[in-house]
Amino acid sequence: MSVYLLPLALSLLVLGAAWVLGQWVRRRIRRALFVKSASFDAQPRTLGAHDKLTLTANVTPVGGHRLRVQGVVACALLEHRERRIHEHAYDMTGDKELRVEVTMPSEMLKSGVVGDELTSLFSEDVHWALIQWFVEFRVYAEDDSEVHTHRILLDVPVGRALTANRRALEEIIVEKCTTMHSDLVLNWLVHLAHADGGIGQEEHELLRHVLEATQGIHGKAEADRRIAEELQKKVGIDTLVVRQHMPPHMLNEFYRLLYAMAWRDGGVAKSERAFLNDAIQKIGLDKYQVEELEREILADVAAHTIR
Repeated sequence: MSVYLLPLALSLLVLGAAWVLGQWVRRRIRRALFVKSASFDAQPRTLGAHDKLTLTANVTPVGGHRLRVQGVVACALLEHRERRIHEHAYDMTGDKELRVEVTMPSEMLKSGVVGDELTSLFSEDVHWALIQWFVEFRVYAEDDSEVHTHRILLDVPVGRALTANRRALEEIIVEKCTTMHSDLVLNWLVHLAHADGGIGQEEHELLRHVLEATQGIHGKAEADRRIAEELQKKVGIDTLVVRQHMPPHMLNEFYRLLYAMAWRDGGVAKSERAFLNDAIQKIGLDKYQVEELEREILADVAAHTIR
């Protein structure tokens, strides 16, 4: 079977390479039609929170074209692809040299590889990620189409490490619970909170918040009674029933929710990882889907870290 699939795989590779080449050629042609010359700079290139960053651009248009330039200060989470987690665009103005001075955020993630403290959070097949800051200069034509871009990397040696952001994760959990609004989701959430041997005070408070947001339960006593009831129920779920009654996007949301709950206290314990692995099998996710969903939660938390 694999022998017969080889020509198809090769064809897809060729088509993919042709598409990438075509996009590159298209961008070069667009630039040649609108931009005669262009130079960009960002100083300083090593900086931290609250620092001033000066962006400059010298762009000469072709013929009588009127071009405008933006400087975009951005941060991305890099792994197998780039996830933009923060960006702020600034219009650049000036007679000859275009210039703008910007102030960096008050809270910044430091540049570099995400540290060892996060490697135990993910499934075995998830690789390290990289935090990268940069300035992206964008040149636009009269019709607001982008005709040229240029990127300059920035270094942020001192800043916050990417760790569990309790507030951000709680917002994610409540939002996803409200969207899904399912007794099944609540049951699994309660059992995951109990997976490490007990439900702590902060976990109780979060579950009460979830019950208030999703089911209108406001009283502490009533909420605690419901949590205790859910804990007594069996968490075992029939795989076929789950897949039949929950569409794929809801299954993905379900796992994102469980993973956010597990990571909320800053680490994923072995018992919690075992619970997540059981969930993965029951809802039918493969390792690539799991990696993508866990990285999406990481990117959400990273975005909440930058202020």
